[in-house]
Formats: sequence, structure tokens, C-alpha cells
Amino acid sequence: MTPRRQLAARALVLVALAGAARADVNASVVVSAEPAALVVETDLRATLNIEVGTEVTPSVTASVGRVENVRALGGGRFTADYLPPREAYPQVAIVAVLSGERCGWTSIPLVGQGVAIARSVPGSPILVTIGEASFGPVVADARGEARVPVVVRPGVRFAYHRGKALDLKIPPTPRVHLLAARTAAPADAAQEVALFAFAVTPGGMPQPGARVKVSVTEGIVEPLAEIAPGTFAVRWRLAPGRAGDAIATARLADDPAPASTAAVARPPGTPARLALEPSRTRVTAGEDALVALRIEVTDAAGNAVEAEPRVEATFGTVSVPVPAGPGRWDAKLSVPGALEPSRRSEVVARVGPLEHRVILELAPGLPEHLSLEPEATTVVADGRTQSRIRVRVSDRFGNDVSPADAPEVQATRGAQVATEGDARAGWAVRYRPGRTREAATEVLSVRTGALAASARFELLVPERRVTVAPTLGVAAAAGGLRSVYVGAQVGYWTTRFAGRLGLGGDIATFVQDRTDSAPVGARASEVHGRSRYVPVLASLRWRERLAPDQAAWASLGAGLAYVSAAVSAAGTPMQEQAGLVPALQASAAWGRRLGPGMPFCEVRLSWHADPHFDVLRGSLAVFTFALGYVHDAF
Repeated sequence: MTPRRQLAARALVLVALAGAARADVNASVVVSAEPAALVVETDLRATLNIEVGTEVTPSVTASVGRVENVRALGGGRFTADYLPPREAYPQVAIVAVLSGERCGWTSIPLVGQGVAIARSVPGSPILVTIGEASFGPVVADARGEARVPVVVRPGVRFAYHRGKALDLKIPPTPRVHLLAARTAAPADAAQEVALFAFAVTPGGMPQPGARVKVSVTEGIVEPLAEIAPGTFAVRWRLAPGRAGDAIATARLADDPAPASTAAVARPPGTPARLALEPSRTRVTAGEDALVALRIEVTDAAGNAVEAEPRVEATFGTVSVPVPAGPGRWDAKLSVPGALEPSRRSEVVARVGPLEHRVILELAPGLPEHLSLEPEATTVVADGRTQSRIRVRVSDRFGNDVSPADAPEVQATRGAQVATEGDARAGWAVRYRPGRTREAATEVLSVRTGALAASARFELLVPERRVTVAPTLGVAAAAGGLRSVYVGAQVGYWTTRFAGRLGLGGDIATFVQDRTDSAPVGARASEVHGRSRYVPVLASLRWRERLAPDQAAWASLGAGLAYVSAAVSAAGTPMQEQAGLVPALQASAAWGRRLGPGMPFCEVRLSWHADPHFDVLRGSLAVFTFALGYVHDAF
């Protein structure tokens, strides 16, 4: 065929296609192509003119060929390039534009170029026709066969030679295009996707009432509704489920034409569940230094979510999580040998507001060391004072190990010992030495299992709180009293006020002798009187240590005094009377240690009430000065 004849044939085809289809489903979405039809292998592209009424770039797809270089022109208008497929046979390209859930489409007939094979007498010219266009002539070869190049519009399957149909062997071509309003629908929740199907006749015109069938790989679709000639819409409902691609397929019933598919990605949703799983929940010091941590992040439907977690621990060091598969991360917790007192490590993984915590129990290693930690190694051996010794068993890292059985304890001087639980070390020993009168040393031996240790205690002689003191001195009073004063004191020093407060008891005696002259008739006669006082008093004492070997004390006391009195005159019988009277005393003393006790000097002022005897009248205030020796009895 000459170029002139080819152009003429092409012109005839294009004229026949002047009514190419355009379907604007929504009035606000308009799409058209220039030129309205293409001759494959000749025309390289068509320009698409699109109006969507918004500045948001629309989605433009084609059933065959491809669309590229979508660009804005302003005012809601766009343009794009349509490139036909490589195949040379005739078919129809359905170009669809989607803006939100508004769509429009057009069809672009693709005129094919092929070869019609006709047979006749060898050497004869052969002419074939397609519609009103004729192609040839081509001279038949020696076998009577002629291969005539033809230009074929979509929908044409036969050429004719002398009224005989010649099969052009054009394969079935797509006549339906399926479009999804959304390209992604997260898999963690129920979703609804609008589907649009566009059907054309073999020649490229919209096909009203086309028997379009839509099937899906998951979910359900409602019955198809034709919303414009050759345009169908359906709602696709997807339930929460596995992430991946959901595929919808549209085909014409009872038509061998290829189906059209639309894929909707179902990515995982937002993280909804976080799981943290350690390889073990008990860690032994020195043996299990590393704990593997597996973290999994999923959405509400259980799909793996690629969200990197943050992992922390209250004790130990956590490595940076590394990916270990979809939605999975691995990390390691390194636990040092020296454990913290709480013996636990809380590991927490976080992704956004989600968190998961696990508790790891930290256990010490095997016992290797035994040590004793006494509260005090110097103890007053008074039979009451005690010292508490913590029995500490530890592993090679210094972690306390609590033995299951109570330790065995022995004391060299037979002290009282008792074992008890200890919140920190597991066991403790209460050590109470017996009373001793001389300084000594006692060794406490402790054994638990194969481990043994000992502690040495210095025993101090307890302070003797009971004292006995004889006194000897002089008593004096107004009226001429001068007498030897003999007494004895006992005391008990309490523990109150650091041993300063004490209780005391006193007993003493002194005698008053007196002789007076009294007239008897015409002459004078001598009258002799003797009175004896024996006061028994109880007192409160206060002591201050002036130096390590010196002390001063004072006392206030009260009690009763036994008073006996006798009066005699010459030539008359002796008159005697006795009784008890109240007595008070105040004293002050100072002493300095010497030997096992303390010699001291004391001044005392005492008062004795009036006995109201016939032979003795009036109260008596006595001042005494005495020397004594305090002996620490017990």
C-alpha cells in the first residue's frame, strides 16, 4: 500500500470513530482525549484534558497502556499524557479519573495495524476491504497467497476478499475497567470502599446494561448499580482481618475478554497491642548474664505493626532493639553480677501510649563467703545487755544469700544465744553474755553448711549499782549538842538520766547528854538527862561525775527517827520515855575512788520533830560532818 492509500484508509477509520465515548459520571469530573483515537505504532500519545473542580491532584488510570505526567493547569484543571500499549492489535483504552469518590471516564479507540492473508490465483492482484476501506492490491505469490497490510478499528475481527471473510486473529481485549475509590484500607478495622466499573462495546462506546460481575478475595460486595450508561458502582465492605492486598475483579459475563482488577492495600493499623516476652523470668548472678527480650507490636486485628519500641529496665542495661521480622524486635538485658537489694528488675517496653511490663527475679549465686556483722563488739556483761549479729552469707559477687536452715552458734563462755530471721541477710544471732565481775573476752563461732566464721567480743565489767557505805563523824546542834555520829548508808543507782538518779536509805545514831542544876527546897540538886536519836531515812540522790575517779552527789530524804529520853535527879527515880518522830535530811558529799570503792566526806543537815515527851521537849536540828567509804556491792 502506498503512503497515500494508507493515509486515506486511516482517515476513513478516524472519521468512523468521530463519536468516541466520553462518560462524565459526576458533572464536576470531565475528561477528554486529543486526539480522540490513536493508531498504534504511529501515534505516540494522546493528551488528556481533565476538570475536577478542586486543586487536589486526581487519580488517573487506564485499562490498557499507561497514564503519566499528570500536571495542574490551575482552576481545578489538569492535563496528562496517555501512552498506548506496545501491542499492535486494535482495542479500546478506558481512561478513568477519580477525585475523592467522584469519577469520570472516556474511551480511546486504539486502531491496530495488521496483516490480512488472502488466497487467489498465483500472480493475481488481491484487494481486501474492511468496511468502506480497501487495502491492496498485493500480488499473490507462487502459492496464490497474499499478505495484505491493513488498518483495523476496535471491534473489527474480519477483513473481506471477494465476499469471503478473512479472520484477522485479533485476541480478546479488555472491555471493562474497575476502579477503587481508595488505594488503602487499614486492616485493623472494618472498612468500606467504593468500586466503579466502566464497560464499553467492542467499538468503544459505553455499554448500557452490561452484565458486569464483581468478585472479591475478601469481604462482601453489594449488588451492582448502574449510575450512568456503562458506569456501575458498588460498595465493598471489608471486615478487620489479615494485612495484605484485597483484590476486586470485574468481568463481563459470558465474555472471554480479560477481566479488570483493582487492588486495595490493607496495611496494618495503629499499634493496639504490645507484648514483651523475656527468655526467662529468673536470673542467677554470674550464670545468666544476658536475657533475650522479644517484643511484638500488633494492631487490633493482630497484624504486625512496624513500630520500633523503647525498652528500659530498672536494673541492668537493655540493648537497642533490632528488627527480627514483621512487627517483631529483639533486645538483650545485661544483668551485672552485683544485684540490687530489691532483687528484682522491672523491664518495660513502650510504643506510643502502649506499654508492657515484666518482672524478672534476681537470684544470688552459690554461697561462698560467711561473715559476721555485730552491732557492737564491746558488751557490758551484766546479764541483760545484748548484741545483735547479722550472719551474712554471700556469693562471689557479694550478694546476700539466705540459708534455708538456721546457723549453728557456739560461745566459749556459755553466753545466751538465739537465732532469728533477718530481712536483709536471712539470719541474725542475739548474743547475751552472762554477768561477770572481771573483764574478759568471748568468741562466738557460727557455722552454716560448709562455711564458718567467728566474732570476738570484749566483755566489760558492769557498773555496780548497789552501794553500801559506813559513816563516822560528828554531830552538833544548838544547845550544846556534841556527839559522835555513826551511820550506814545503802544506795541504788538507776539507769535514768545516764545513771545520775539514785535511791538511798540511811540509818544513824547519835546521843545527847546534858546535866543541869535545879533548886530542890532550900538546896540545889543536879538533874541529868540523856536522849538518843536513831533516824531511819529514805532519800533521792543525784550524782555527777567530776572526773573518771571523782564524783559528787547530793540527797534529800525523809523518814522517822526513834527517840528515847531518860532524866534522873539525886534521890529520885529515873524517868524514861521513847517514841517515833518525823525526820528530814539534806546532804552533800564528795568522793574519790580508791581501790574497789570510794572514800568520801559528807555534810548533812537533819531535822527531828518535837517528841512531846514529859522529859524532852522541842524539835532538834542537827548538823553532821562524816567520813565514809562507799563500797560497790553489786
